[in-house]
Parts: sequence; C-alpha cells; structure tokens
Amino acid sequence: MDEFAALEATLASDEARSTIERVAWAICTDERQADYVIEESNHIYTPSEKTVWLFLGILLIPLGFGILILIALFKDGPLNEETHEICGRYFIAELGGVIEFECKNDVFTKLTFTRIEPTAIVGHHYVEFGDNGSSYLEFIILNGEAPNIRLWRLGGWHDGREFGKNYPKLVDFSERTGIRLSPGMLNRFGKWIP
Repeated sequence: MDEFAALEATLASDEARSTIERVAWAICTDERQADYVIEESNHIYTPSEKTVWLFLGILLIPLGFGILILIALFKDGPLNEETHEICGRYFIAELGGVIEFECKNDVFTKLTFTRIEPTAIVGHHYVEFGDNGSSYLEFIILNGEAPNIRLWRLGGWHDGREFGKNYPKLVDFSERTGIRLSPGMLNRFGKWIP
C-alpha cells in the first residue's frame, strides 16, 4: 500500500486545476486561442448602463421583477465602475475537453472543465420550454458516462430545414475536434442535409 497515494492524488488534482486556470486565463486575456469557440460573450457594463438598470429595477419592484434586476445589477460590481465580463465555452484539444468560464474584472466567478470521453459523439435532443409544450433543438456532446456537454441550440420554431442550415457548422465542429456525428441524428435529418 502506498502511504503517499492520497497526497499524490491531491497534488495531481491541484496541478490539473492550475493547468485549467492557466488555459482559461490565457483565453480571457487573448494570449491563446481556443481550438473551437462553442459560445462566447464579451461585454463591458458602463456606469451609465448600470444607472439605467438601477432606476428600472427600482421602478419594477412592485411587480417583483425589480428585485431580480437589482440582484443581477449588484452582482456586476460597483455602480460607479466599469465591469468587463467575459464568458464562454471553449473546446481545448490539449486538455481533451471543454472549459466553461465566467470572468468579471479579471476574477473568475465560474470555471468548470468537462473531459470528453473517447467514445463521445455529437447528438441532439429537444428541450421543452413554456406551458404550451414548445421545444427547441439543442446539439450536445453525448459523453458516455461523463456529463453531456451542451453545444448550441436552434431557438424558436424549428424543423429539419434549420438543421440543414446548421449542418456545415456541425461538420466544422466535428472535423476540428475529432468527435464523430451521431449516425442516428444524420439518418433522422438526412433529407435536409445539403
């Protein structure tokens, strides 16, 4: 029995976490490009924007929405300072997975990493929303025993034609990441593939 096994596991875990943080920071500061950008948002909230949201939040308190607006506003930092928010999901081939982070004013408020299994494939599923049974099509990485990874979705009403419009993007993702497309998905939407 190795008496240092627990310590070695902790050190390996800390080293992996440090590597993930370094890669995320390099993406955040534009020192490095991700192998594939799944989703990205880069926004600067100015003091004037925050002031408008403050007044709107105060006005909407009687309806209940104001409290939610104010909570979101105060999470973005002081009212009299700019808040630079970068968030996104990125495929990193070197790590063999997807990094998802949110960075506000150079501080990570969220940082997760999901390793992609060798048997993973790109598939789809429908996500229901609203009370009337509406749904939208969402592309995901079916990741075996690990958690599935959401890629992107087709908003609003969809049919096979929307799949056809997004097919080149799916093929590009598959080629750049080395993750196969689900044969079942291709069979289902085959007549709309250009």
